Amino acid sequence: MSILEGIQSVSNALKTIGVDPASNQLPNSGGAGWAVPAEKSVLFVTVADADGLTVLNITSPILFMPPRDLLPFYRKMLDLNSKLIGASLALDRDIVCVVSRQALDGLAQTAVENVLQTAGKLSDALSEGLWAEFPSARFWRSG
Repeated sequence: MSILEGIQSVSNALKTIGVDPASNQLPNSGGAGWAVPAEKSVLFVTVADADGLTVLNITSPILFMPPRDLLPFYRKMLDLNSKLIGASLALDRDIVCVVSRQALDGLAQTAVENVLQTAGKLSDALSEGLWAEFPSARFWRSG
């Protein structure tokens, strides 16, 4: 699948799940990136080339690392990562993110839609769960 086909596939998936690709396009993304609202979070979605594969990348910042109890926090993140399917928790400096990478080659349109919807649900649930146990500043979207 070419990058242009990948962009079209993700754009169609966004429309199907009720997100307008044009109004949610990221500036300077060349049409290959969107800010997709979830219930309480935002997914940054891009389509890119990775070693000849067209890849869907999703990153959702959910909260800052807690100011204390870092060892239990890291243990919790590792435990959660061992249970997650299709996504993982990662750190970008001191920001905890839910990330997902999926090759688009051969992926059915309904699977692309499912990846986007699942990432939003995971992002919201992980944000709530981690914040309840390790209160810190959260990234969230109202409404």
